[in-house]
Amino acid sequence: MSLMQIVEPTQYKREVHRKTSEFQCLYSFKENRNYQSQQEGVFLYLLSQLFTFEVHTPNKRCMVTLPFLRLDTVTFSKEDVVWVSDFVQKRISERIKIEMENGISEKTALRRCENYKISETLHFLMDVLSMYGYFFQTRTTTGKKGMTKVDVCFRVFKNGKILYDQKQIEDIGEKVNQLIVEMKPETGKVVVDKNTFSSVVKQ
Repeated sequence: MSLMQIVEPTQYKREVHRKTSEFQCLYSFKENRNYQSQQEGVFLYLLSQLFTFEVHTPNKRCMVTLPFLRLDTVTFSKEDVVWVSDFVQKRISERIKIEMENGISEKTALRRCENYKISETLHFLMDVLSMYGYFFQTRTTTGKKGMTKVDVCFRVFKNGKILYDQKQIEDIGEKVNQLIVEMKPETGKVVVDKNTFSSVVKQ
């Protein structure tokens, strides 16, 4: 059975808080976007300990916020290569369909697609990592005008022990993000082999 036949949307192991003093709130657009990229960086680092994957970096270096990387494929085995971008697009289509059924205009729903690409990529990564023993402490953001709520991770655990708190997610995630961007070839596609970051990121 393919690994992706097991993964269902948002099934990752998590402890959810709607409000908690343990999460340092992010108020500005820049803070939120940076933290999304930092979360992705930590998740990609953990994923790289298990599998090889391919990401697509932006054509231009973002000078305002950290770039959010498009996760194209994950190679679980020779027989099981998942096109994550297609999987994420399927989730987005399902979200938009539900929102439009609930009265949101098509224009508004489509405008949210970029935000959904980010949140669904993060959810996908947490889904996969949870299957390998990781647990996430998250805070649920409030959805506006029918917008689907999003879980923001501020602690990562494994085997009952905390691996990263919010500050470590910020620091390690940014480092991994920058390392991947620096690996960028002219095509923008970067293949990250298993254990690529083991010598540069310490747990």
